[in-house]
Amino acid sequence: MSNESSEKKVSALAEASELLSEIAGPSRLGEGVKAALRRAHRKLAPHGFSFNRVRDIYHGDPRIKISADEMEALRNARAQTLEREAGDELREMRRRIEKLESYIANLENEARTENS
Repeated sequence: MSNESSEKKVSALAEASELLSEIAGPSRLGEGVKAALRRAHRKLAPHGFSFNRVRDIYHGDPRIKISADEMEALRNARAQTLEREAGDELREMRRRIEKLESYIANLENEARTENS
């Protein structure tokens, strides 16, 4: 194997491992790696990833090769994860805005009542 081919394999594996970490999402307090792997596996199982495959990619096992189809599936799963997270953040921001608007309306009502 040429040095260039070896570098491409390592960089593809590194990218796949990073994508998988993003798909798994941030670790929760007191959570082990296995829980993150299960979370990633749930998202990737529909794309044909076994738990062992997810684990090997997550840990960057140098014995494995990442196929173009797997890389595409990882990128798509990450995009879906980012879209879902963005939607969650948007809903949370809307909830906060509604709460603040309600608080401001209450303050305005109290101020009107005091001035009357």
